[in-house]
Amino acid sequence: MPRMPSQSSVNAEAAESLALAKARMRWALSRIGEFEFNVDEFLKGEPFYIRNELEPAGRDPVEDVELTRISYRFQVRRDAPIDLRFMAADAVHNLRSAADNLVWACGRLHGASERICLPFAPNATSFRQNGARTIKRLPPELQQWIERQQIFNCPAGDPALLYRLNGLWNQDKHRLPTLLGAAVRRMGVGIRGSMLVRCLGTNDLTGLRDGDEIAFLIAGPDGVANFEPSFDLDVAFDAPYRTGPKTARHFLRATHRHIAEEMVPVFEKFMV
Repeated sequence: MPRMPSQSSVNAEAAESLALAKARMRWALSRIGEFEFNVDEFLKGEPFYIRNELEPAGRDPVEDVELTRISYRFQVRRDAPIDLRFMAADAVHNLRSAADNLVWACGRLHGASERICLPFAPNATSFRQNGARTIKRLPPELQQWIERQQIFNCPAGDPALLYRLNGLWNQDKHRLPTLLGAAVRRMGVGIRGSMLVRCLGTNDLTGLRDGDEIAFLIAGPDGVANFEPSFDLDVAFDAPYRTGPKTARHFLRATHRHIAEEMVPVFEKFMV
């Protein structure tokens, strides 16, 4: 029969895992800063731009004027270099591993096996059948905290940061995270003065590929001249992990802040 580890050795393992989590967080923050700097350098070369296409859209029956559909499309001159993807992957890996280190350290102190980890599930049934059993040795407050991080408990539009971090981390096991374009709309929609507008739309503005339409307008002759939408161009992670913060840099920063300011304090108080 294998010998059970002593409480002192378990305490030492947990302390080491907590220290490792904090060290990973510091390392990830440095990599995020490096990633942001290099993204800015990449963007200076104008790898992305926006062009517009005009086509007839019929005649307005009320104003009796010809309508034009203006389509604004995202264009790619140059894809993000592989070095940027390695930097993003480094940050993703260490953020995800830091979260696991916290769960492992706390779990070991409360009698969990060495196989305990931070679980994720796509729905409540799957979580109850699999994830909840993984963390049953944790204090109830921590079990509830982990359940609140699941995507099925996040309101519509909530970023579900740890769930999406886990998705990127799983992706990185087999291939590097894909970096696509992002067009973050500035304030307003670009309409100047009074103009005949029959339809105005803005499509998904992140995870953009070459030729994707990001905005359109159906308007009279004055609209063609006066519609000037404005976007800040950046890089973003590929679908389906793009809900919430729109750019890769914002996602990484938000996730680091979530772990550092919300997860670490909650778990650390059960390790003293």
